[in-house]
Amino acid sequence: MKLSRRSQWLIALFTGCELVYLVSYPLVLELFPSLSQTTVLWIFTVLFLISGLILIALLASLVGQLQQEEKKEAMIEIYKIRNEQIYCQMKAEANMKMLSEKLQTILEETPSLDGLDRATVLLEQERDGLYRRFCPHPLINAILLNKSQILQKNRIPFSVVAAVPDDLEMDSQAVLSVLFNLIDNAMEAVLKFPDPSNHPIELDLHVVGNFLIIAITNDVQDDACLYTGKSSKSDPTGHGLGLSIIESACKKNNGWLHRAIHDGQCECVAALAVERKEESC
Repeated sequence: MKLSRRSQWLIALFTGCELVYLVSYPLVLELFPSLSQTTVLWIFTVLFLISGLILIALLASLVGQLQQEEKKEAMIEIYKIRNEQIYCQMKAEANMKMLSEKLQTILEETPSLDGLDRATVLLEQERDGLYRRFCPHPLINAILLNKSQILQKNRIPFSVVAAVPDDLEMDSQAVLSVLFNLIDNAMEAVLKFPDPSNHPIELDLHVVGNFLIIAITNDVQDDACLYTGKSSKSDPTGHGLGLSIIESACKKNNGWLHRAIHDGQCECVAALAVERKEESC
């Protein structure tokens, strides 16, 4: 992260104050012997308080800059997956046109049950290439489309029930963080099995009151555990920092995170506060 000019100035001021505080104390006593020690202590106490205020301002500046960087990265990621969604729609339209022509040819050449069987087989073969619309909400639909393609490449069955209307106002960065990390955690757990195709991931999204509820269930191995604050890269049996990111995003949006492991299955349920768009008169 490149420091902003404000942060650079605050660092310079804080460093200067600390140097003055450390170096000038014995010099002041030597150059101004007429000053009482109490007066000198008051002067340096004020200087210490000033440096403390500068430090607080510096920390606030760094936190604000970090948040801006996170928002920027989230917007870039959202832009990418929405572009990917547009590409998938265009590709699906082309595939549908080709599929329609093939079906028409089959039915014209074989207008019987054999032709119908051939058409059914063709539909089954081309099913994965067709565009899937998971829910009306554009951002969530784009995220689910992106993740479904990754899961498909890894031969992981993915079941989605998403009842999220398109008139919800929500924190895009929070939704991106929560959905991405929940699905990534589930995928990492399933990929530890010898045959991931036998371990489906089930995802459910729905709105209850003013909350978006995201629930995901996946199989886990016997030694799996759930805890936050530890990277899954250093300990492959845990969900690691992904849970910390999810929990932080939920708390920032007045929500919560529940996670549990029962009978070889991991269940994570996250809640985010949302609002419906006001209709203009």
